[in-house]
Amino acid sequence: MARLPQESYVRIQQCTEYILENMVNIENVTDYLFSEDVLSIDQISEIEAKVKGRQRVKKFLSIIMNECSDCYDQFLEALREKGFAQIADRIDSGIDDSRPINGSIQIKTEPISSHSMPNRDRKPDIKTNPGHVERGQMRSDHFEIWTRLHEHTVQHFSTQLREVTKKMAAEQIISEDDMEIINRETKENYNVGGATKLVEILGERGDLVLPRIKNALRNINNKVAYWIEDELNELGRN
Repeated sequence: MARLPQESYVRIQQCTEYILENMVNIENVTDYLFSEDVLSIDQISEIEAKVKGRQRVKKFLSIIMNECSDCYDQFLEALREKGFAQIADRIDSGIDDSRPINGSIQIKTEPISSHSMPNRDRKPDIKTNPGHVERGQMRSDHFEIWTRLHEHTVQHFSTQLREVTKKMAAEQIISEDDMEIINRETKENYNVGGATKLVEILGERGDLVLPRIKNALRNINNKVAYWIEDELNELGRN
């Protein structure tokens, strides 16, 4: 077992905090890498022995960085295949999110500048226009769609949380109070926590909110819009 080449190692190391904030449900990625003979069954067991969440992701990254010397390209391919393309692109771009320190994963605790601050430390800088934000449960058949898409929606929202939240507020789908709740959840539980709260709130923003969510997401080219559209089309055919 040997660590990745230095350049590949540092690229992942620099993005550790971003990965920990935005990567959820890594089982699809580890299963993919196991099927490609990158990870062994023993390594999978080591990863799954950790508590699900940040600790499991940290163990996964440690194994990739320190035990899989020629797996960098396959690691990025797995991320892209399993819905984490934005993370793969960020790693491959060499954006510096953390300080590399002597071969171990280190998390940057104080940002160098406001531009490099993690998303959880920044509040969306917009205010909603005065207007009416609807309240109430999403209609039942739409809510079934929303529930089916929940896991993937949280995953995609967490990688684009600031932009999605900003768009929902601009379209008056969520309110300033909703944004404060999402900000608070993001600060306490990172982007995944904020995305989970946003999905929960959107499910309670009116009987016919799902088409409005779809249109808002389409405007920012978020993949969830196309999943919603497919589901609504299927519902219309039945």
